[in-house]
Amino acid sequence: TTAAAATTSTPSVISTGCRALDELISFPVEYFGHCQQWHHNGILDEQQNEQQHSELGIPRGYVLQLTGNTAKTQLALQLAAQVVLQHSGSSEERVRYCYSSAGHSGLALARRFVQLLGVSERGGGDCGKRIDFEPITTGIPLIKALDALEEEWSMSTQRQPSVEEGTDNDDSFPSMRHGPTVMLVVDSLPMILLEREDPDQMLRLERRLKRIARQYFVLVVMVGGAGVSTATSNADVHLHLQKETSNYSKTSVRLLRHPARLVTSKDCISLLHTTNFGMTTEG
Repeated sequence: TTAAAATTSTPSVISTGCRALDELISFPVEYFGHCQQWHHNGILDEQQNEQQHSELGIPRGYVLQLTGNTAKTQLALQLAAQVVLQHSGSSEERVRYCYSSAGHSGLALARRFVQLLGVSERGGGDCGKRIDFEPITTGIPLIKALDALEEEWSMSTQRQPSVEEGTDNDDSFPSMRHGPTVMLVVDSLPMILLEREDPDQMLRLERRLKRIARQYFVLVVMVGGAGVSTATSNADVHLHLQKETSNYSKTSVRLLRHPARLVTSKDCISLLHTTNFGMTTEG
């Protein structure tokens, strides 16, 4: 099985843009020294391993799930903006944002994304062109979109040497022309998948998304659901976002699941939440 190539010069840990949140979801240094990681050859190489030790955020190759009653899409967009900004000086890595056409407007999402870019980079530059918003109606179009992405990643890996030599400009390989997709967002799963038609569809999709994250070394973000239970979740890291009743502008972010440590009731932070500035540390 092949996987998308990832160079050691490319950041493999993605920041949320908020240090307190980065610290909440970060992996302890010891974790990467005692577990197997995934790269294009099946094992994360030594240089990337050291890189993940020193950076705060969530590593590529994992699945992040966002649930709760507020700010889920905002945080997904904030992560996407950070991906684009972190890679602005390298090989133009991209984000694919699959969204429910029943719950979101593509134009509204794009505007919010550009706003978040403007916070860290005046005017956003060309970074706003490095995210692809794809409307999804039901489970079948989503499966087709994932099929197309997997084919793109596989072909990108197979054709990588010729592109580096400057001998391949085939328009049939968008990842070769624009840079590889390193983050995939699916927002919102409950609106896309009708469980009453196929109760196991959600479970199969979650398993596939985890395989995609591992195999192609991408960050997968699943957005949706208001429940707090982690019993049936296949995500690696699970964050639950709840609006605080005492202050409308504050959001409680609770860590529910993490593969590298035992989660306790203390794994919860309070953040300011605004449309223009995203999730930020209060004060």
